[in-house]
Amino acid sequence: MAAFVASLGLTRSRQTARCYTAPPSEGGRDYGSGTLPRGPKLSSQQDGAIVSLEDSEPLLHVVFYRPQIHWNTGNIGRTCIGIGGAQLHLIGPIAFSLDEKQVRRAGLDYWQSVDLHLWDSWADFEMKGPYREGCKAESYFFTKYGAESLLDVRFPTDGKTKIVLVFGNETDGLTEIEDQLENRNKVALPMHNQDLMRSYNLSTSASIALWEAYRQLTQ
Repeated sequence: MAAFVASLGLTRSRQTARCYTAPPSEGGRDYGSGTLPRGPKLSSQQDGAIVSLEDSEPLLHVVFYRPQIHWNTGNIGRTCIGIGGAQLHLIGPIAFSLDEKQVRRAGLDYWQSVDLHLWDSWADFEMKGPYREGCKAESYFFTKYGAESLLDVRFPTDGKTKIVLVFGNETDGLTEIEDQLENRNKVALPMHNQDLMRSYNLSTSASIALWEAYRQLTQ
């Protein structure tokens, strides 16, 4: 995986986050946007990113654990940029190449601006990621078996605490690390008609959670 990461011009993990502003789309359409988002009351903005008052790293983080379907990753990458510089973390092994045209197609011409962090394993992420020792962060693990509904979650809005939204893969969810999630914040998205459907699409779920965190930060 190291050679693959190097081929993309990425570092495996960056202790100091880089903030990006998405470039204008070349010939792209504007589907409903048109107003600039309000900045959070308590956090600052740097180059278009919502960053911590304490260490200037992004406040919003999305984590995909061993993702399997390329367009879900492309979709959430684009959303991370639009939301204001949210970091995207992919924990390996990943079931596809990030060079695949489907990933770039889903991310359109914004893909190169995604603040992307790649990790070899869950242990690597926990040791060096956004809630590593010495960092102020709250993590939320999304599963349909979560004890708390997203409707009831109150994300930290002090402008210093990072919000880390963790999602499992499209087939097994977070099953492989389930034994490590005791006493963690496990959250479920409200879902009706469970006799007809098992779950939401992964990138849809992540977008719902990310926008709700953003909404609370900007209240």
